[in-house]
Amino acid sequence: MKNLLIVLSSLILVACGGGSGSSGGGAGAQTVVFSGTAVITFSAPGFEDETDTLAFTITLTGSNIEIDNGVNTWSGTLNPGGGFSISQVIAFAPPNDGCTGPITWTGTITGSTGSGTVSGTVTCLPGSAVESITTDGTWTAVST
Repeated sequence: MKNLLIVLSSLILVACGGGSGSSGGGAGAQTVVFSGTAVITFSAPGFEDETDTLAFTITLTGSNIEIDNGVNTWSGTLNPGGGFSISQVIAFAPPNDGCTGPITWTGTITGSTGSGTVSGTVTCLPGSAVESITTDGTWTAVST
C-alpha cells in the first residue's frame, strides 16, 4: 500500500506542469536565478504519509517568475512587494485513477532569498486506489 502512495506522490510531482504568465519581463529586464528545495508531505486516506524533497529553480525576469523542477514549469507574476501565488490544476492518469486538482506555490522573494509553501489536493475517480492526495510543504531558495 505504501508503494502505491509513493507512486502517486511521484506522479503529482511529475504531472504538475503547464501554466503561463507574462508581464513585466520586457527587453532589458534583469534575470536572477534561485536554487531551492521543497519538502512536501503527501497524504491519502488509508495510507501512511510520504515526505519527499523536490529540487527546483526559480527564474525571475522583471516581474515574471518561473518555477522549474527539471520536468515541469509553473509561471506567474511577482507582486511589487515580492510575493506571489501560482495555482494551477494538474492532471495525471495512473491506471484507473484519473486524478486532478489544483497545486499552489505561494511565497516571497526578498533580495537573494525566497521561501514559502506548496499545497493542494487532487481527487481521483470513484473506484480508484485512493480518493484524494493532499500535498503540504515548505520551500526555500537562494540566488545563485
